[in-house]
Amino acid sequence: MIKKGQTRQGEKSVQKQIYLINEIFGLTA
Repeated sequence: MIKKGQTRQGEKSVQKQIYLINEIFGLTA
């Protein structure tokens, strides 16, 4: 489980991953 202190960093990292994946799929599509 994610600790409360790590939730914000986890959300930021997830958003970065989604953003990068969207960019990659946008370029390849």
